Amino acid sequence: MARKVWFYLFGGKDIGPVDEGTIRELIANKILDGNTKVWRRGMTQWEKLATTDLAEVLRQLNISTNSEPVPELGRRKPPIPRKEFQGDYKKWFITFFFLVGESVVTFALLLFKVPITRIIYTSLACVFTLPILINMVLSLVLLYKYWEIIQDGYASTSPAKAVGFLLIPVFNIYWTFRTYWHLSKDVNRYQYALPPEAQKLVIHSKEWLSLLFAILSLVVTVFRYSMRIFLAIETNKSIVFYFLGSLPLPTWYSIAANSAILILAVIQGLVYIDLFRSTDSILKTQEIA
Repeated sequence: MARKVWFYLFGGKDIGPVDEGTIRELIANKILDGNTKVWRRGMTQWEKLATTDLAEVLRQLNISTNSEPVPELGRRKPPIPRKEFQGDYKKWFITFFFLVGESVVTFALLLFKVPITRIIYTSLACVFTLPILINMVLSLVLLYKYWEIIQDGYASTSPAKAVGFLLIPVFNIYWTFRTYWHLSKDVNRYQYALPPEAQKLVIHSKEWLSLLFAILSLVVTVFRYSMRIFLAIETNKSIVFYFLGSLPLPTWYSIAANSAILILAVIQGLVYIDLFRSTDSILKTQEIA
């Protein structure tokens, strides 16, 4: 069962998430009282502590009242600065075009049977390698922040696990579903738990898009590896050479593989755009006072 976490108003600010044990200690130490406004997942608005299931503590202790004003939208302090978040996204968005561009150029060269000489290869490497590496790093940074924004005690995993487990070979095939599809579901779950006023301002994530990306990631991975195994059997060559790139791959395979990678890259981009719009809308509601 997911642990129950609370947010409370103190000194004109909303603080949390904290677990129920911490709330009880604050009440016992007379830092919070029956008039303190509290909120947790499932509540439609901020309510006085005395009207919630924490009232049992008040019946045992003599707590003075000291009510605090309720901020609009039941806002929380944003877990990360919104401008910093938007800045990372803009950098990712720019470098993303280099990722797609490299796939398009490679696909065109293969399709039109243009010999990839050393000069062409070096030129492509100079233009695309650095931006693509930057995009890969920013993709992980954004993914971490997407998860960080919705950490309310009910998220299906932590930001560190979401990113870290994605780097484990083979296991990451399964973890792609947890990292992206479950992220989209958790973003929507988080938004539906917000007060009604805030729910009007948020943009819900497209769960089907994240699921599509995870499924296609699985299909592309299975296709690439199974085809290399098939080629090794057909040519009676060691499979190791095909996986290490020591043997040339048939043109038809290279075209098919690059087409799949291009489609996957575009869908992944759409997923990141969708998740940014959804999580950024959460930060927006938390900024409104």
